[in-house]
Amino acid sequence: IQSNGAPETALLDDIKNAGLPVIPWGGADLGSATGVVFDRLERRAIKHLQHPGLDAAATTASVKVLSQGAWVIDLARSPSDAAPLKAFIGAVWATETIVEEVLHSLACRAAIKAGNRLSQAEVDTLVRDRHLAASSHCPHGRPTTLTLTSRELDRQFRRT
Repeated sequence: IQSNGAPETALLDDIKNAGLPVIPWGGADLGSATGVVFDRLERRAIKHLQHPGLDAAATTASVKVLSQGAWVIDLARSPSDAAPLKAFIGAVWATETIVEEVLHSLACRAAIKAGNRLSQAEVDTLVRDRHLAASSHCPHGRPTTLTLTSRELDRQFRRT
């Protein structure tokens, strides 16, 4: 549901009463999702079943650039109804948001935490395979690896 009072919000109470999850969508997420979907469509990395309303919206929609450099569908300047395109972009964003949250949750639960005991073989495997990690940060944004010079290491142990 877009959070700026769009017509869809008239359905909000009915959706909540039906027990369906509601994910707020707007601001930076709106611009980011629009860019991601358009990039994927251009690369043909995302496809949709033919739908006359969505096809018309996708081929005639006008976009506007926001102050942050993101761009969104300009409903006022689009010659045909852009609502199907906006719904498509929102569905892609919501699906990826939910999948990302689930993956982060699974990664966090499976992670080695402070106080966990590891065997020497497990430590050796972690050190050997550390290059396989796609990121040097945990799902919450905390660093998982640090590069320290000898001088920085000495300073940490107050040897300088």
